Amino acid sequence: MQSLAAWADSSAIRGSDGNPDFIENNLVNFQKRYRMAAVIQQLLKLQQVKYKFSTENDIMSKLLALQPKVDETKAYTLSLKIEPRDTSEAIEKLMIEEERLRLEVDRLTSRLTDVEVRW
Repeated sequence: MQSLAAWADSSAIRGSDGNPDFIENNLVNFQKRYRMAAVIQQLLKLQQVKYKFSTENDIMSKLLALQPKVDETKAYTLSLKIEPRDTSEAIEKLMIEEERLRLEVDRLTSRLTDVEVRW
């Protein structure tokens, strides 16, 4: 089942992308605004629903008993490695690593050719 956030995001994007804010003679595109209002109204309506969830005590106790495997500093470092804040720096590092790997492949290919020639 599609999540509410995904539905709202896709509905909002469909309503805004490709539809101009203004139409001919610099008039406000009210059709676009009506569509956006409909998405917001649907969200407000869905937020009024009171969901009843039961507590699973076994699962809850196991989750509460979990201890982090790494400390906060290590977790933060791993987080930045997975999703860096500065994407340009990450791209630069990836490009350097790619070049290093290409050189390594070339070196190994050359070495393999030398071995094959000796046979």
